[in-house]
Amino acid sequence: MEVLSGDRQEVCDWAAAAVGADGATGGVLLAEKITCVAERRRAGQRVLYVGDGTNDALAMREADAAVAVAGATDAALTASGVVMLHGRLGELPVLVQTARRLSRVVRQNFSWALASTPCSSRWPLPLAPAAAGHGLMLASSVGVLLNSLRMARVTADARGNDVRPR
Repeated sequence: MEVLSGDRQEVCDWAAAAVGADGATGGVLLAEKITCVAERRRAGQRVLYVGDGTNDALAMREADAAVAVAGATDAALTASGVVMLHGRLGELPVLVQTARRLSRVVRQNFSWALASTPCSSRWPLPLAPAAAGHGLMLASSVGVLLNSLRMARVTADARGNDVRPR
């Protein structure tokens, strides 16, 4: 992981330490940011862009995921998919971890719901097909609900602290 920023090098070093990045480069111009994001995506890498300014909006649109931080301009807020309502960059690893868990749960829920559909037409018990379909739909909905409730469990952030959903 690497931090690229238009800010001074000292600020970039601080941000890299806050998020656990391997390196930081300061004084990067907007065109260079956009080029870097595009090159990394072409190379098959995933890019998370964190920004707060109008100039960041163009690069944010090029990234796979974009996060705007507290006090961001309207352009950055519009270009982002997530808004951190505080400026604690150290929480980015928790955000990424939570997003990955959420994505996994959503895929599981789709699989669960789609798998129950063909089963209702081949129900082996002596029930009317409509009753079997309703029963399986109810079971599928309960399964999706219970699977989704797992997201409310406590997760540990990168520093080992418990982070509870608010």
